[in-house]
Amino acid sequence: MSALQSYVDAMREGNAQKAAALFSEDALFNDEAPRAVGMDPLVARGREAIQELFSRLVANGGLRIESVCICRNAMRYDVVVTEDMVVKTLGVATEEGGLITEYQVRAVI
Repeated sequence: MSALQSYVDAMREGNAQKAAALFSEDALFNDEAPRAVGMDPLVARGREAIQELFSRLVANGGLRIESVCICRNAMRYDVVVTEDMVVKTLGVATEEGGLITEYQVRAVI
């Protein structure tokens, strides 16, 4: 199973620790997609900071991720914020030694 598929599974489970464990100790998580709906980007550097970020997301109701399509190190998916607000995204991961070292997300239109 790819690191991206494991990431999706962990986030769907609401398991922030499991999701963060897929990232290297000094990984960069940079999600610019929230800008598309007037929110601040989600940025964290390092596994511990990434886990804290994911824990906050899970505590606030988690992420509903739909329409996932993974191709190698890229993933196209929809993040359902509310029934009326869906952010279509593209994430690209850089991996080393089976861990994600960088994950960049952008909204797609």
